[in-house]
Amino acid sequence: AASLPGLARCPSTDGQRVVPCLHQRVQHPVGRRGNAEPLALGTQPVQILTIHHAKGLEFDHVVIPGLDRRGNHDREPLLRWLDLPREQAGESDLLLAPAPPVGADDPQGIGVFVKRLRERRSAHEQLRLLYVAATRARRSLHLYATLNPKDNGDPPRPERGTPLARLWPALGPGFLASLGAQPAP
Repeated sequence: AASLPGLARCPSTDGQRVVPCLHQRVQHPVGRRGNAEPLALGTQPVQILTIHHAKGLEFDHVVIPGLDRRGNHDREPLLRWLDLPREQAGESDLLLAPAPPVGADDPQGIGVFVKRLRERRSAHEQLRLLYVAATRARRSLHLYATLNPKDNGDPPRPERGTPLARLWPALGPGFLASLGAQPAP
């Protein structure tokens, strides 16, 4: 957790040293390290937390930026694996699959199966994290994303696999209505 009152301890007359100082305060905040308890330094503290660190906490106002961005999960790994739990407690099977050769037009086999299963798990985890983030707010929740207009005049839509795309069925119609656009079929 880091709080913006810590900026008062970042001396600067020209704004040049504020960013490195803030970065230092975010990396090593004042207070107990490794603990996600709220750090109240003043009457209106602002805390910057990851969703994982905010779990179990509540705040009056929550801001979730960058819903249009993908995580780093899109890279092709050299080896895909999946731990498949068995019905017997504590036991599992490890499923390994190499990445397809470079330039393969239509990858097939166990690698595609593992990739699709991991994508599903990732989608469920993304929804779970969005739920955790959204339910931290007591009074207000602010969601931020950027949508680029389409060249052909169609209404903007979020990129597949982004948190905004997961929220689009609920948020899209209201957003498009505010633009005076009709939802795409």
